Amino acid sequence: MKKIAIMGCLAVALLLVLNFSGSAQVERQYAAHVPFDFTVGDKLLKAGDYTLAPAAGITNQRSLILRDSSTGRGIFVGQASIGPELSEEQGKLTFVKNGDEWALGAIDTPRYAVKIKKLRTDRGELQLAKKRTISLQN
Repeated sequence: MKKIAIMGCLAVALLLVLNFSGSAQVERQYAAHVPFDFTVGDKLLKAGDYTLAPAAGITNQRSLILRDSSTGRGIFVGQASIGPELSEEQGKLTFVKNGDEWALGAIDTPRYAVKIKKLRTDRGELQLAKKRTISLQN
């Protein structure tokens, strides 16, 4: 009986260790400097340094959080399937502009990609007039 209890404890400890090491690989963050004010959905974000990372979770379906490095505040930018890391390539943020307003339009990294479906401004639907891409740093 004692041997079974010890084996059970070892099995639980092994599962915990494997769970932590597996999720550490998924938590990779990207950083970018955005030199202009922009919107994500209906939220206005100021120019500055940002980090992008999937929210904590136990599945590969994760919410993506864009966090302002100066304030620590984060905003939900979409949901993505987190895939295996296939390369060391940098990701990119794609912004679209209509008039004077920039909006986040897409996120593309080696691990996940998200297209922002509804781009809105105070004047209604955002029409693609210009596009600008900013590289993400690993």
